[in-house]
Amino acid sequence: MASEDGAALAARAALARLPAAFDLAAAAARYPPARSASLNTVLVQEMARFNGLLAVVRASLGAIDLALQARPLPRPRGKPLAHASLSVPLEKKKEATDQHPRSSALT
Repeated sequence: MASEDGAALAARAALARLPAAFDLAAAAARYPPARSASLNTVLVQEMARFNGLLAVVRASLGAIDLALQARPLPRPRGKPLAHASLSVPLEKKKEATDQHPRSSALT
């Protein structure tokens, strides 16, 4: 039981130390996207990705705390958070050798 209490305290402490989410509207206003300053776009995109990561960490730490209290987890609505914010297309890209004939096929 003591290890569960320690884990619950650690989860709550980590949750309390998480930074607030970035204000993307304020960031876009301060660093407007422009062709001459393309890093502004990258900055705001990375801030949005970090906000998604923070949301997943908050949800996971909350779920750990609920599980240690033996309470049921809330049901997710719609797409699971991890898939909505951190999903990356898993398309297999063709290699350069698949796009061009091999030299052995030409002889």
